[in-house]
Amino acid sequence: MSSEISDERVVEIMNRSFSNGKNPSISTLSKVNGHRIISFDRTKGELVMVFKGDPMFSNGKIGTTGQVQGGFAGAMLDAATAQMVVVYSKFKFTVATLEQKCTFLQPVPLDCDLYAIAKVIRFGKRIAFMEAELRAESRDGKLLVTSSTTQSLVALPTKAEKKNAKL
Repeated sequence: MSSEISDERVVEIMNRSFSNGKNPSISTLSKVNGHRIISFDRTKGELVMVFKGDPMFSNGKIGTTGQVQGGFAGAMLDAATAQMVVVYSKFKFTVATLEQKCTFLQPVPLDCDLYAIAKVIRFGKRIAFMEAELRAESRDGKLLVTSSTTQSLVALPTKAEKKNAKL
């Protein structure tokens, strides 16, 4: 990818990859439509994704007391920070999560849009430090979960390497 690529084009490329099923973790978290990157701002070091609080992620309760089980909420934040690394690195890296700490502030509701806001804290040569928030209904909605993540940067194959691998 060119270093000249716009933030809007990055969003378009990533969302197309999600719809083509090229990202298994996003597909798993998004059995229903609605998962997508809303925005990416390289200057701010911020990416916003939306997920759906699907009933299949329920903690087992039915009705109004049901909520997204914490592991799924944490996975949404982990997926958002991983996508942030991919786009922030201009498609040079993916990640292996080394550590993630989640703080659950409110129950995560089912059947609503959940906005994951991922931010770069420090981006090194081998390690990235990220923070993320999960909010209900909008990027400025009720704060539900926060996380801090340490990720090992894993080089993505270049176009030339992909081409040679197919030979």
